[in-house]
Amino acid sequence: MATTLPAEWRATTDIVTGDTLAWKEPVFEGSFRRPRFVGHRLVVAKVVGDSYGYDRGRHTFSLEVIESSGEQPLQPGERIRRRGKTLYSARAERLLWDDEAARNAEADAKHRRAALAKSWM
Repeated sequence: MATTLPAEWRATTDIVTGDTLAWKEPVFEGSFRRPRFVGHRLVVAKVVGDSYGYDRGRHTFSLEVIESSGEQPLQPGERIRRRGKTLYSARAERLLWDDEAARNAEADAKHRRAALAKSWM
């Protein structure tokens, strides 16, 4: 994976199901109590689902890895989950859709689900 993304990639602050994302994340080894930083990995993955934690309003994305490089790379096809705040703080970039209007409809549906989840808090 190239370190600079081609022109059809854009920074995003709104991730929806169907987006293809690219981001860099830190990798740690050791125990949870005594982690040791070993480097970074680049990940390209497709968002295959999202969910909200109704008790705390946390947004989580299910992703399928397309490509990964760097420290302890993930396998293509592997399913992973990442919290929304993790992806947004990593400054994930998204691949533009062929039909951005369809993406906007998906974003509107996501925003309605978020409003419902937050109304239960």
